[in-house]
Amino acid sequence: MAAKGWTAIVPLNIDCDSGRTDLLSYNAATGRAIASVGADPYGEQKIVKDYMAAPGWTSLVPINVDGHDAATDFLSYASGTGRAIVSVAESCAFGPH
Repeated sequence: MAAKGWTAIVPLNIDCDSGRTDLLSYNAATGRAIASVGADPYGEQKIVKDYMAAPGWTSLVPINVDGHDAATDFLSYASGTGRAIVSVAESCAFGPH
């Protein structure tokens, strides 16, 4: 069973493999975010980072801003404030190098 309260579960690629889908789970009320990578057996996710992000994002949109690698970048938007930021992945931090 998954944790309660996730307001967004976003497919992404953080390990730059061409296989299983990785996920970002986010709770807009608390700001808690968990990044996980697809793992064996198929359908499993392995948590690679559990952290506190800014609360209040209403949209997390996976995009590719830099075009340099397969790592997913993000557009984050908070409808209550109109704030939007673009986050560019530095590298494929959790994958093969």
